[in-house]
Amino acid sequence: MNNRFENKPRVYLAGPLTASHPLGYIYNIAQMENVAVELWKRGYPCFVPGEDFLRLLVFCAGNERPDLRDVYDNSMEWLKVCDVVYVVGGELESKGVRAEIEKANELGIPVVRSISELEELTNAIHSK
Repeated sequence: MNNRFENKPRVYLAGPLTASHPLGYIYNIAQMENVAVELWKRGYPCFVPGEDFLRLLVFCAGNERPDLRDVYDNSMEWLKVCDVVYVVGGELESKGVRAEIEKANELGIPVVRSISELEELTNAIHSK
């Protein structure tokens, strides 16, 4: 069975999440999911940290009170094993995005800001 994701770099999507209004938060996640869908179509496996925050809604429906630090720590563990970080805007406004870029730089993980940059990086990796 052919795995179309097998030879592509694993992509961590970094984008702003918090917003002054709940619709802004939903919009931010939608932006990241739109990029994720496009990447999937092109065969890139990806992780969207905004999905962790959606999981908090399930926790909050019960009696448990989740710790936001756990959400951040979980996302950072995924960042550590990705091959590239794709920034979906907001790097100037978002402390979280800046922290993700900083961590990627510390770990030597390339940071891209467009699909064309990602594909150039992928082609460069495969041409070695």
